[in-house]
Parts: sequence; structure tokens; C-alpha cells
Amino acid sequence: MFSYSPTERDRSGEIIGAGMIGASETQANTMNQLGSNIGGALASIGGMYAENMALNAKAKGYDQVGKILGDSMFKNNPAVSAYLTELRGVKNPMERISGYEALFGMTGPISNAMNTQTRSAIQQAAPFTTAGINNANTRAEEGPVFRGTRLPGF
Repeated sequence: MFSYSPTERDRSGEIIGAGMIGASETQANTMNQLGSNIGGALASIGGMYAENMALNAKAKGYDQVGKILGDSMFKNNPAVSAYLTELRGVKNPMERISGYEALFGMTGPISNAMNTQTRSAIQQAAPFTTAGINNANTRAEEGPVFRGTRLPGF
């Protein structure tokens, strides 16, 4: 009998099918990339939100430390008190944090200067008298005192 041997080579279905598969792959890759981009954008927004919340929390903590310092250590220093009051009114947390960190870096020198001013004021208000200095020298020559008794031999 006769064997099967088609003579027409119609490849239109194969070409259309390959085009549809390619279009589907392209669409799937585009959707995958779009999903990745949206996910990355959301993660970035979440990161910025978390960073902003952390900055606000740090600034709020610095506000509390600044209030403590203003009410105690810098109570009699109008310049620092005014700076602290102004700093609490700043809305941008980064500016507020930078201001507090600058102030905290200067806290030691400011404290030393305030102590020096206090000591100078006390010394000027009650200077040593000659009689008081002579009395201290006399006691030193007599020897050390232990519980109200002079120790002999010194």
C-alpha cells in the first residue's frame, strides 16, 4: 500500500506557537521585574520610615537629657539655657541631634568654666586674712591632730 508522506510543509502553527510562547515569557519576565521593583521601593520606603522613627526617638531622648542638664547643671547659665530652649523647638530631628551632640561635646569645658567662675567669686567675696593664714601656719608647726589630741613627736 501507500506510505504516509505528506508533501506540504506548513509551519505557520509552529511559528505562531513560538511567538505566543516568547510573548508570554516576555510578559512574565516584565511582571517579575515590576514586582521586584515595587518590592524594592516598598522596602526602601519602609527603611526610610524606620530610620525617621529612630531619629525622632533619638532626638526625643536628647530633649530629655537636655532638659535635665538645663534644669540642673546649666540652670544659672542663661546662654546655654536659651540654646537648649531654642534646640527643643527645632522640627528637623537631624538638626536637633546635631545641636545636642555639639552641646554635649562642650559640656565638660563649659562645666569647668562655670566652676572656675564660682571659685573666683567665692575667693573674691571672702579673701584670706593675714590672721587666718598665721593661725593655719601655727597649727601646722604644732604637729598633726588625731581625734582632738596633738600627736607628739611630729
